[in-house]
Amino acid sequence: MMGTATPVQALFSHIDQDRIDEVWASIAPGLESIGAGPGFVDTVRRDCISGISHLFVVDTGFFVVRPVFDDDHNRLELLVVAAVTHTPKRGNVARYQPLIEALARKIGAKAVVTRSNRAGMARLLGPRWAESHTEYVMEISDG
Repeated sequence: MMGTATPVQALFSHIDQDRIDEVWASIAPGLESIGAGPGFVDTVRRDCISGISHLFVVDTGFFVVRPVFDDDHNRLELLVVAAVTHTPKRGNVARYQPLIEALARKIGAKAVVTRSNRAGMARLLGPRWAESHTEYVMEISDG
């Protein structure tokens, strides 16, 4: 019997590290629009090529994640390095949350973490995210 993709898996595509340069021309402008500072775009590209970070493309944009170990909490977390949409629709980045949460569960992460200086980010992310200065954390349940 052939396996079938779950609805979450059907919504995004992982770009293998050896294909990053093929898609980079369409990814770089979105990363530049974040305004994360000098060297950010090059660092993300280098980390994706090396396999430290992972690029996922979705119907309305893309996101980049990296598994990290939090020594303070003694747990694996999934860091959202960037999430970019190609549409002006408000709340579009928040719709990636179920996809990112599914990835976190798949690797055994106990939390999803993102960092942003953007005003109103907590409102965009929703009530499951705890805010601490510029870091937002969503705990992952086992179910």
